[in-house]
Amino acid sequence: MAAAERVETDDRGAGGLSDRRRKMAIIHVAKKELGLDDESYRALLEGAAGVRSAADIETYRQYAAVLDAFKRLGFQKSRRPKVENPQLGKCYALWCRLYELGAVQSKRYGSMLSYVHRMAGDQDLYRRDQLSMVIESLKQWIDRLEHEQREGT
Repeated sequence: MAAAERVETDDRGAGGLSDRRRKMAIIHVAKKELGLDDESYRALLEGAAGVRSAADIETYRQYAAVLDAFKRLGFQKSRRPKVENPQLGKCYALWCRLYELGAVQSKRYGSMLSYVHRMAGDQDLYRRDQLSMVIESLKQWIDRLEHEQREGT
């Protein structure tokens, strides 16, 4: 196996994690987000990279093949967006909760921004009162959903 092809273990990425550990973390996040049981996960690994465990992935080509298989199943690798406005950060946190409750189809930051723009209309998005109104509407939406789940409706 060529040295350039091996998954590097020394390279430090964001947060001090090695490149290999970061790639393994992405694989495990994908497994969890897609809701794969252990046997399905191992079958995917074997079909894509010829291994039964992510720990056995040795090359970037194997990693890329596994990631492509996850993407075909609907996984979207995303970075947590850097939020400069704390109120937008709150909106995003509430949006992610709505995703967990099954109320929205995507937890992507851009999807949340689209919703915020629709709610705020042509108003200045960064006005404190506009974002406060959006935050309150998201909270009420979550409260309704959680109440419905508790009541079983």
